[in-house]
Amino acid sequence: MKEEFASADQDRDGRIDFEEFARLMQGLEAGMSGTDLRIGFHEIDTDSDGLIDFREFVEWWSTD
Repeated sequence: MKEEFASADQDRDGRIDFEEFARLMQGLEAGMSGTDLRIGFHEIDTDSDGLIDFREFVEWWSTD
């Protein structure tokens, strides 16, 4: 899980911003629209700080 997070966290600040999330989803070939990306990002960002931290990432990645 740490490797997946680190590959998405391209600026290595320990958090995934929206642009990094969009690149991650593009790499996963999710085919999401801009609106869907924003909705998904905000659903994962459970503390609403505008960034996805490792805990939030793990919770999302582990969800069925």
